[in-house]
Amino acid sequence: DWEKPVEIISGFNLKKIECDFFDLKDIELPKINLVYFDCFGARVQPDLWEKPLFEMVSDKMAINGLLTTYSSKGSVRRILQELNFKVEKKQGPPGKREMINALKL
Repeated sequence: DWEKPVEIISGFNLKKIECDFFDLKDIELPKINLVYFDCFGARVQPDLWEKPLFEMVSDKMAINGLLTTYSSKGSVRRILQELNFKVEKKQGPPGKREMINALKL
């Protein structure tokens, strides 16, 4: 269900929020520990891969929170580093050469 916290396993809760991604800046949330950033590519949705959006996501995240994305673009890596994330490139899943894990410091 939307808008209801669900405990997936002990100590891991998931809450799906139904809203435009850009409206998250106006929603009061507890600090987020995990962001799975799986948007369409920058050619299709360029506004989802720009610094202002990543700033908003960073502001919602807890220290030591993890952002993971299948994107391994240099521009994404540099933005995350500017926002005080420790960025690591990882081997991607089948069909994807690399991906990024970024830990918020």
